[in-house]
Amino acid sequence: MRIGILHSRVRVAERLLVEACEARGIGVEPVDVREVGFDLHDPGPWARFDVVFERCVSQAAALAAVTVLEGYGVPVVNTSGVVRTCGDNLATSVALMCAGADGL
Repeated sequence: MRIGILHSRVRVAERLLVEACEARGIGVEPVDVREVGFDLHDPGPWARFDVVFERCVSQAAALAAVTVLEGYGVPVVNTSGVVRTCGDNLATSVALMCAGADGL
């Protein structure tokens, strides 16, 4: 298995994810979203990943990247739908309400 960790800054959580993967013998590669490009007609280097974890600080960069990755057929953990919902306070509140969350 090969995991990509798409990020815009390596924070403690990203370091811990890398360490946890390495400790389990899982291939992992941090990828800085600011240093990569996407060819809409060629998944190219992205095909090497079995899954990509989205950990970008910028919601706009995250949404753009995961939308393209999903188009390539690469499984992504935080999907474009999740990024959209979590970036919108009203959409988040509605999603929590629909899920039966208390206190809303």
